[in-house]
Amino acid sequence: MKLFKNKLVSVIIVFFVFCFSSCAQINNHSKMRSTASKLIDYLKNCDTTNILALHDTSFTHIDKKNYRDFLAESIIKDCSFFNTVVNKYGMPDMDKIVFKKDSSRIIGTNILILPLTSRPDSNLNIKKCFIVLVFNPDKYFINHSRLLRYSINKEELVPNDFNNDKIETPDWLKKLQKKKN
Repeated sequence: MKLFKNKLVSVIIVFFVFCFSSCAQINNHSKMRSTASKLIDYLKNCDTTNILALHDTSFTHIDKKNYRDFLAESIIKDCSFFNTVVNKYGMPDMDKIVFKKDSSRIIGTNILILPLTSRPDSNLNIKKCFIVLVFNPDKYFINHSRLLRYSINKEELVPNDFNNDKIETPDWLKKLQKKKN
């Protein structure tokens, strides 16, 4: 009977630990979802001050003025592109959020991915577009649940690697240029 009680107690302990860890993960997801919702609103209104305020300042140089100015410039570009996509395709569907862990790193940062559009658009030169929000790993998330960084990722229809320096002048044009000189 004593063996049965020990197994029962250990099963109950494991059950409560599992429930507690699941609740913590759900709470993390709700905080990340809330931050994503705020970011969407701030991007729509191009509110650089509040977008910068969403970022965690404990691990970055975001509190330094020159870095904040650099980020503000990139936020303005993101706002412009975001509003172009939203005006064409509507606001992103918050039910399509995907949560992931960054498995490429040991610390396992939390990642939220929100699709903006999955339709190809030749005018915008995109196959699909999504916002990626990166948060602290679980062990730091409780004290630092703010945004580490975000980006608007675009998968292009046609790679935009056109660079005049890479283009060689054809031989026939070189000969023509020599004749003129």
